[in-house]
Amino acid sequence: MGESLQYREEDRLAAALELIERLGQPNLAFVPRMPSNNMLAAAMLAGDVSPERARRVWQAMLETAER
Repeated sequence: MGESLQYREEDRLAAALELIERLGQPNLAFVPRMPSNNMLAAAMLAGDVSPERARRVWQAMLETAER
């Protein structure tokens, strides 16, 4: 049983390392599902839009990226 547990731990470590490697790909960014107030403020300034519109644009981009 000890070997079985050790194997699973090594498996998980290998999977975690592979994930970390994939996260380092160019043009890949990880962002929160909900924008922070600072993110909304930056969007408002950049696009001259309301906070609600900035939030809707954010959601639309995330939904499209998940397809």
